[in-house]
Amino acid sequence: MNLIAPIIVFHAELQTIRRDLHAHPELSYEELQTSGLVFNKLTEW
Repeated sequence: MNLIAPIIVFHAELQTIRRDLHAHPELSYEELQTSGLVFNKLTEW
């Protein structure tokens, strides 16, 4: 099973998510934007 090709395709989306999370830091137990992003992505995937 070759996993490199799917990872390369997925890289740009993961990079965008990571940059968004780092651009909008949130305090512990107040991660509303982060939890919303995770929920939406998991639903989408």
